[in-house]
Amino acid sequence: MHALVDMNIQTHGNFQNPTMTGNITLRDGVFQNRLLGHDVQNIRSEIQITESGQSSLINFESLHFETDGLGEFNFTGYTTAIFNLKNVSFTHSNDFAGFLEITDTDLNAVIRNLQLLYLPEIRSNVSGNINITNSSLPSIFPNADNIIVLPDLIMTGDILSNHLRINIDQFQRTITVPEPILVTAMREYTGEVVIYENNDTIFTIPGIDVNMFVNLPRNVFIHGRDMFIELRGETRLLVNNSEPFIDGHLELVRGHFFYLGQRFDLSEGLITFLGHEVDNPLISIRADYSFRRPATGTAREEGRPAARETISLVLEGHLQSPEITFLWNNQYVDEHDVVSLILTGRTVDELMG
Repeated sequence: MHALVDMNIQTHGNFQNPTMTGNITLRDGVFQNRLLGHDVQNIRSEIQITESGQSSLINFESLHFETDGLGEFNFTGYTTAIFNLKNVSFTHSNDFAGFLEITDTDLNAVIRNLQLLYLPEIRSNVSGNINITNSSLPSIFPNADNIIVLPDLIMTGDILSNHLRINIDQFQRTITVPEPILVTAMREYTGEVVIYENNDTIFTIPGIDVNMFVNLPRNVFIHGRDMFIELRGETRLLVNNSEPFIDGHLELVRGHFFYLGQRFDLSEGLITFLGHEVDNPLISIRADYSFRRPATGTAREEGRPAARETISLVLEGHLQSPEITFLWNNQYVDEHDVVSLILTGRTVDELMG
């Protein structure tokens, strides 16, 4: 990443409880993001720091960036920080101690057709309006030398999927990405304070509660070598105490897949999320294959084609353990007959007899 930064910062008060004022300007920023598959460009930001009692009020007047010239992200709001330094020595680095506390947060992000991902596996553009505020503060630990206190956060808003394309064939690739230490800590966070005993430092990792509405008005595609599906729907994403919760539904608009070399077209499809079973929603899907059997009797004598017939594959139940049934002209039929009809146009009994 590179950018031009102008800073004008002044400190006030005493050394142990300083407050800061000034401004920070960032412009012409570029961030090369190989993980997400695209570069972040035209990064610019205006940050004003003002004095508010014994705290420093940090105002994000603007944070703007674009992705490869497509879409934009605008971020505004404020957060309040309190600095307290004690037992400071300029001769022994280990004598430094103090705490940083974020006491109040109110941030807003407006997203316009932002290219979120551009990878062989997933390509996604989103729009939305997101608010981030803090809920409650963790307890202060006066016996620790160094304390960094970050509040629990609440994220609310709406996300609109402008375009989402998932290529399932590409997921066969193996990608190894080193995980940052902070990401590892947040992933393993169980709601308790993380204590680094080597220097008696307490660093509280904030919890994040999420309440987001996600709208997918078509333009959501899942495709692979032998399938193509378009979806639409509305869902609500909640995360509380690290537990995800999704309710809502996805409707299959159109699509097809190949089974035994023949194309089955999706005629019905609904995916219903049931709350905490995020990875095991209810599904109800039907796909049809239309074909003609070899002509027999009068039709064969007159050289007329046989009437069209339909084989249907129906999946119902939970995604991880669905019940699969086959229909032949809307009548239940054994899977062996389905395979025989697709390959030869005749049932097993007709072939045997």
